[in-house]
Amino acid sequence: AARASDGLTGPAGSRLSGTSVARIGAPGWEGVWRLAAAAMIVLALCQMAALCRSTPGQVMRPGGFGEFAGTPGGGRLLLAGGLLLIGGARLTFLLLFAVGVLGLLAIFMGTPREARPRVLGYRGDGPAAVWIGRFVDGRLPPLPAVIVGLLVTGMLAALGLQSLPGILVLTPVEAMLLASLATWHAHYGPRDWMVPPLLQAGEYWFLAALGFAKHVPPTATFALLAAIALYHLDLAYRARNELVPSQDGPFVREEGQLSYSDRAGFGWDGRMIVCGLAAVAGIASVIYPLLALYLVGLMGRDWLAGWSAGHAAVDG
Repeated sequence: AARASDGLTGPAGSRLSGTSVARIGAPGWEGVWRLAAAAMIVLALCQMAALCRSTPGQVMRPGGFGEFAGTPGGGRLLLAGGLLLIGGARLTFLLLFAVGVLGLLAIFMGTPREARPRVLGYRGDGPAAVWIGRFVDGRLPPLPAVIVGLLVTGMLAALGLQSLPGILVLTPVEAMLLASLATWHAHYGPRDWMVPPLLQAGEYWFLAALGFAKHVPPTATFALLAAIALYHLDLAYRARNELVPSQDGPFVREEGQLSYSDRAGFGWDGRMIVCGLAAVAGIASVIYPLLALYLVGLMGRDWLAGWSAGHAAVDG
């Protein structure tokens, strides 16, 4: 029973039960869920980074270890299944997290191709971020602002959000809003393709740390992070293929030019603000699953709209 409760089973996991490995993340199944969330986050970031580096119309293949660690494939599924049988859930997610981090570093360290896509629409900015960016009008480069915001958010999350009283829980959100200063920048720099995955890493980090610090059920925290990861990738593919059908779509036109403002999904900024305010009000355990269901429903609606439009085009 002790082995099952720490997520270490199988021939390798049984030997690690009772060691420091059983306490990584947190003891018991809460730690297993934290490792599962971490492994899922780095996988989503690998996929976004690979997408940002590739050019439209090109198969998304970062190559080498980055391809194995970060893009959809049977090799990683076989690895996860084998690890689960040998070491249990905790060891599986721990090793998948390590593989994902190495894959992400391999993608970041790779040389970008000469033809880079416009990655502004991959950011997932919300109305608040777009509004803040208007004051700068694209004059600031995006990468430094994102790095500063990510570092501050990461340090505060590592120190523990449970130690921040009241409205101070929103301090990491304010730090990440520095990235809003570049929402109107063209993102054509040699390393600007790194901005979307780094920006989304700050969102994931904050929401995961907030959920676990405020005792949101681990299943609800994982569900929200997974829904946001799928939603980010859906928005990126829509921006990549210029799917901007109307004002009801995920992107809108502001003052005659395309602004990738995710009004329907609130944007990364809106979601961080909503969840932060929910934590201050003590209702994060309610908001997390509701927001996850809302994003899944939003993606389902967009899929049905696209499917219906495709059939109408064929019938016409």
